Amino acid sequence: MSEENDELAEQEVLPPKEAEKRSKKPLVIGVCVALALALIVVAVIRVILPFANYRAAERAFEKGDYTAAAEKYQALGDYKDAREKAGLAVQAGHYEAAQTAFQAGKFHTAHYEFQLCGDYQDAPARSKEATLAGYYADGETAAQSGKYEQAVEAFKKAKDYRDAAEKVLEAYFELGMACMESGEYNQAEAHFISAEGYGDSANMLQATKLMRAEKLMKDGKLNTAKAMLQELPAGFSYNGVSVDDKLATLERHSDFVALCGEWNSRDMDASVRQTHISTGLWDEWTGDGTNYTLTVTCAINDDDTVTMKAVANYWTYINFSTLSGNLKTLDMSQTFSYTGTSAPSVMQTNSAKLTISGHTFKFSHQSVNDTYSLYFRYTYKCFGTYDQLVEAY
Repeated sequence: MSEENDELAEQEVLPPKEAEKRSKKPLVIGVCVALALALIVVAVIRVILPFANYRAAERAFEKGDYTAAAEKYQALGDYKDAREKAGLAVQAGHYEAAQTAFQAGKFHTAHYEFQLCGDYQDAPARSKEATLAGYYADGETAAQSGKYEQAVEAFKKAKDYRDAAEKVLEAYFELGMACMESGEYNQAEAHFISAEGYGDSANMLQATKLMRAEKLMKDGKLNTAKAMLQELPAGFSYNGVSVDDKLATLERHSDFVALCGEWNSRDMDASVRQTHISTGLWDEWTGDGTNYTLTVTCAINDDDTVTMKAVANYWTYINFSTLSGNLKTLDMSQTFSYTGTSAPSVMQTNSAKLTISGHTFKFSHQSVNDTYSLYFRYTYKCFGTYDQLVEAY
């Protein structure tokens, strides 16, 4: 036997089953290790990493980094309440942006951002607050620019935000003062009424009546001015204009005061006469009418004289015909003017005359046309009385 065979003979000879068992042990160990590693990986992916990312999202939220928090929560998908937390982070981001805009006075932006917050915290209430604050700011800007009508509208929309109600009254008051400066006293009165209770509005309301009365005196409506002045307290004055002085002026010119107004005619007769130039023979038509008016105004001037203006409305024939049905008429007017310190007894124009006696105005008008025909001269007349006071001016 060779040495090689001796070595083989010396090796242990194992039974077949034992040899198989020994060959499978390393394989089993490897599989177990692989399974353990796989479980660890799964645990890391499904448990450890999501938990760590969730905590990172929470830390970002706590630090106020809502954009990062939202991204991290969104990346977690359905992990725990990540989707809900992602939405919350988005809302918190808009809420923070809204607060920043509000503090910066960008109220319209703040309102929009609060709306994007949904029902986050007090966002709905803050959204309304931002809207009102925006209107309030618009009102302040308008008022500072002297645009008080815009200010009124803006402050009204601001409702009960801060002192918006008081600002509305202030804007109306400033509108009234602006109208006083421009002589728009009726508008000023309306604005001061709207500003009731604010500042000196009550006193300024009386001032508008005084200034309106002064203007009425200059416009010739003395009765209306007198009634307005008598509504004001004795001794009241504004801007150098005194109630007592104005009433004294009206008393000095009481004869003019009595004439101011619209007067109606009791009768108004007219005629047209055709006269033959050579023979002097004539033919005439006459007619009558009523309800023609005379308007009288008496403007008091700065030199204490009075300019009286009377506009008489009347009617007249404008042609002649042998047949009454062919006659034509026309409504006319004559304007009389006079300036003096006492009421006149007569006022005249080129073709008309107005005689004044007490509360009676006698009117007469005459015009002649001697160019229409070679043979005839035509004379047109009207005469009447205005003695019914319809309305005192």
